[in-house]
Amino acid sequence: MHLPHLTVRGYLSALAVVVTGIAGQWLAWVSPWAWLLPAVVWLSLIGWEGSRTRRATPAMAIQMPSALYLGRDEHARLVLTGRASWRQTAELAWPLPAGLAAEDSGGRRVELVADGVAMPAWRIRGCRLGAVDLGTVHMRLSGPLGLSRWTYTQSLDTRVEVVPDILGPSAATSGRGRPGERAMVRPGSGTELHGLRDYSPGDPLRAVDWKGTARRGKPVVRLFDDQQALEMLVLVDAGRASGVEVGGLTRLHHFVNLAARLAEAAGTAGDRVGGLAFGSGVLAQAPMAGGPAGARGLRRMLQALESVSEESNPLVAALRARHMLRHRGLVVVLTDLTDAEAAEQMQQALALLGRKHLALVGAVADVEAAYLATASDGGWMTPYRNLAGQELLGAQALLAERLRRLGAHVVVESPRRLDGALLQRFDQLRRRRAV
Repeated sequence: MHLPHLTVRGYLSALAVVVTGIAGQWLAWVSPWAWLLPAVVWLSLIGWEGSRTRRATPAMAIQMPSALYLGRDEHARLVLTGRASWRQTAELAWPLPAGLAAEDSGGRRVELVADGVAMPAWRIRGCRLGAVDLGTVHMRLSGPLGLSRWTYTQSLDTRVEVVPDILGPSAATSGRGRPGERAMVRPGSGTELHGLRDYSPGDPLRAVDWKGTARRGKPVVRLFDDQQALEMLVLVDAGRASGVEVGGLTRLHHFVNLAARLAEAAGTAGDRVGGLAFGSGVLAQAPMAGGPAGARGLRRMLQALESVSEESNPLVAALRARHMLRHRGLVVVLTDLTDAEAAEQMQQALALLGRKHLALVGAVADVEAAYLATASDGGWMTPYRNLAGQELLGAQALLAERLRRLGAHVVVESPRRLDGALLQRFDQLRRRRAV
């Protein structure tokens, strides 16, 4: 508890005490000590009000998910239960700890009565992976006489876990088709038995199921699933450039969400999924595994990932990727294409991977360079800023084009659009069976 903050009524009553003291000094018919009794009464009332307010501090709890998805807004509500016998005004301030952010982080003002409940809400989002302590809430409560407001601090004693994002219900689906679609089946080809059907003229003889024909008394053929499992390895750049913040999250955190969502899409389709993170060397690795197990393994790797203060070397990651993929597969590289020094190594890495595998590169567009290239504030520096922005964008576009010439599919988009664009390209490659 801190010193009280006087209300207008409190200041007016204090002013009355001061006026009484001044009158005692200037008016002969007023005692010089006339102010003493009002002052004692005023101080007693302030003390009594503080004591009552302290005993009537509202009970507090919080309602929010136990886990927050990285970069996604969620509702958090403080549940306040009034204990005061008077209508109590509560002004709330919740300084969010590092790792959490809110669009409207300002204070809230609610009114409480005895046993009444108020639920002020915030929209918060996790912007750093790992466990985050929710910190403390500061309350300024009005007293029963309305003379003062008293400030109290209450710890929430709650921690939430910020985890990589997942595919939303409206996200593009990948793999074995969108809801309502079925995988293509053909007689006598594929790897997974789908079922039996009656023989039709033109079906190959090798597709005839002779045991089924004997049981049914008529020719039947075996149907196989025409869609085969894909091997996908996700390479996440966690080097120095990945720590730059773009669109409310660092580049690395955008990559983490992309990798997690891609792995979920591939794992749901039954594909084999693995991953590794790299800086100047390999930082972490998730072994290849089929189906949801592969996606879970990659999420565990991503959960503990942090940017490192060293330059990235994609060539090291490409060499490790060749050992992890047993067959031709899809290598998804999530990296920065604005670093001119790493451009040559990136080209060498994709040339190495392209001999056997198909590469899909995802990069966050340089939004600051795009702003500089089109800014028109009218200052004398504007042409120079435009030129600098255009040069940066040109360098990124040139590197992307060089990677495409090496056979890689390259997607460079703003943070808001990169997720959907990369998932859509992955879906297209899988449906065309380009791998």
